[in-house]
Amino acid sequence: MRKIFIAILSLFVFFEVRAAQVANVEYIHNLIERNWGIELPYNTELKNVKLVANMEYLMTAIDAANGRLNNGVASEYRNTKYATKKVVDVDAVNMAVEKLIEKK
Repeated sequence: MRKIFIAILSLFVFFEVRAAQVANVEYIHNLIERNWGIELPYNTELKNVKLVANMEYLMTAIDAANGRLNNGVASEYRNTKYATKKVVDVDAVNMAVEKLIEKK
């Protein structure tokens, strides 16, 4: 019984530690606008801007923001191995917006 209890507790702790606040599409757009003053259009195919965002969406938004800041010269983050379908958490979005959007 003790082993079962420890196993269940371990699973709970593992998932609790790994749980992060997930960012949605609206969060990404609002953060870019707030930090950089760039209003990006939403993908017209989205039915709901509160959809969970993935790395590919985040990298595409960053490329678009860099294009706006740099007279049409955008970065190419959306074509890297990091632009995956993996869900983006809030910390990853905050860090990416700070580090990857830059005026040249």
